[in-house]
Amino acid sequence: MEIIRAENIDFKYNGAKVLDNIGFKINEADFLTILGPNGSGKSTLLKILARINKLQSGSLIINGRYIRSYESYEYAKIFSYVPPDMHTPYDFSVLEIVIMGRAPYLRWWEDYEKEDKLLAYEILESMRINHLSKRNINSLSSGEKQLVFIAQALIQNPRILVLDEPTSHLDIKYKMEIFGLLNEMRKKKKITIIIASHDINLVSLYANKALLLNKGKQMFFGRAEEGLNADNICRAYEISDVSKISAMFKL
Repeated sequence: MEIIRAENIDFKYNGAKVLDNIGFKINEADFLTILGPNGSGKSTLLKILARINKLQSGSLIINGRYIRSYESYEYAKIFSYVPPDMHTPYDFSVLEIVIMGRAPYLRWWEDYEKEDKLLAYEILESMRINHLSKRNINSLSSGEKQLVFIAQALIQNPRILVLDEPTSHLDIKYKMEIFGLLNEMRKKKKITIIIASHDINLVSLYANKALLLNKGKQMFFGRAEEGLNADNICRAYEISDVSKISAMFKL
């Protein structure tokens, strides 16, 4: 079942084109990786999907409806977004941070219920971080924090989960753990996963679709096993030595 259809997406910042005629289609439970050098438009595209950036040009259909047709609370029930850096100025516990993901299901005068707390514990346990539930969020390592904010996104019960550079500051242990858990959740709950990343070797283990960008232009979209090769990576990243890239990333 098709979950996202993007056609002719253009976007400009202060008159400068950042995305140029982007188009792709992905289905329920697909794992899409978006790759490209810094400044290629990856984060901008994710923010359009997350409705942080308003769609300027083109067509974007999410779960059978135009993205503009959703009320904010409706969209938050099907779409979760985890930005690259999450800052928490207050000393909330891990459990409190995760429960906040239930906000789209509450009216403004309602408080979280016992069921929300139980669901939070269930999510934390499924991600194998329930032992952190009482810890202060600001006392955690970067990898632990990232897992907590993914748990907060998952408790929204989304159909689409989007993550921008979720492993950029993490060691290999947490990188493998996060990608493994995401893939596990994708299969178990039929969630569509979209990740912008530079971890080519890692995403190639899990992604079944790939979108390569360069300077806002689409260099490739299709099956990851076809797109994630040395020639395409060199074109997207403007690298001349194909043999070194092939050896570095085992492509």
